[in-house]
Amino acid sequence: ICEENDDSAINPNGKRTIKNFPQPIYHQLMLGKRALVDQFKPPVSQPLAFEGCPLDRNALALSNYKKQFSMSQNPHPQGGQPQQINLQQIAQNFMAGLQKHFDMLAFNLASRSAATEEAYNRAVAAPLVQPAPQHHQNFEQMQAYAYDLLMRQMLNDSMNLVINCLNNAHFFLALVKTNGARSEVSAEAQKETQKLQAAFLKAPLDQKFDHLEKNYGIMCELEDTLTSLGFALQALVQNRGVIQEAHLNSNGELIIELKTVELTVKPIEGKQAKGRLVDQKKVYHKDDMIEFSDTELQLILVTLGSFADSLFKSVSEYARTTREGS
Repeated sequence: ICEENDDSAINPNGKRTIKNFPQPIYHQLMLGKRALVDQFKPPVSQPLAFEGCPLDRNALALSNYKKQFSMSQNPHPQGGQPQQINLQQIAQNFMAGLQKHFDMLAFNLASRSAATEEAYNRAVAAPLVQPAPQHHQNFEQMQAYAYDLLMRQMLNDSMNLVINCLNNAHFFLALVKTNGARSEVSAEAQKETQKLQAAFLKAPLDQKFDHLEKNYGIMCELEDTLTSLGFALQALVQNRGVIQEAHLNSNGELIIELKTVELTVKPIEGKQAKGRLVDQKKVYHKDDMIEFSDTELQLILVTLGSFADSLFKSVSEYARTTREGS
């Protein structure tokens, strides 16, 4: 299902924006499927630090917070047990879900690279019948189609994860702002928080970033890259992967900066390899086709991890300063 109308525009602040984003535009795939954000909450292992983390474990993991900020929220003031809202748990649940997406992508990439024409033909022939054999596609055709679908699905899931992360962060920020230093959430603060959150949920992606900066002093380092990923998805869905002029910045470029690992200590006998995250720039121009290598698809999720880590640490700092200043 493709729409040909252009939903890109420049907002009053001079930023590129996607009208009605995040609306169903990025949920639509060529087959009309809608992807949902997986709410995985497996046990969380001890997080690692960014700098110098061993590459044989994780090159990226959520940094430890010095303090755990939690509040008690009672949705039923007349009775019942209060609900604990813990920032560290919110962050760790998100990162655990992100890791599940990363693992699933790695599994899909490995399965794709291991697939053979012989195995494909054997699977096709196994039922002894096909729905419409005159439309059967050969192995090479299905390889290309499967990767195109995987890329669309990956970008779609990534944008869902970004929005999910922003929404979770804003909820905690709004709760801290309306409730101040109190650990117990008042009925008035809860009502005001719900009002603020409802408005934030409806806001387009660029306005979510603007709102965090204006109302909480939180600037997201990767805002431009995440917006560019949204444009890349829009190009895939609406324009068969071709970059349009509305997707470009003032320099006529669509820039996506992915986080990758630069070795600081090379693996030698008796020593583990260590590395740090650096930027890897990917630049598109008008009429270019959107494409990502296998590793670049994985780095998109690494980049989302870096974004989430930075955002949740900023939320933690906001909570700390708000409590200390009250």
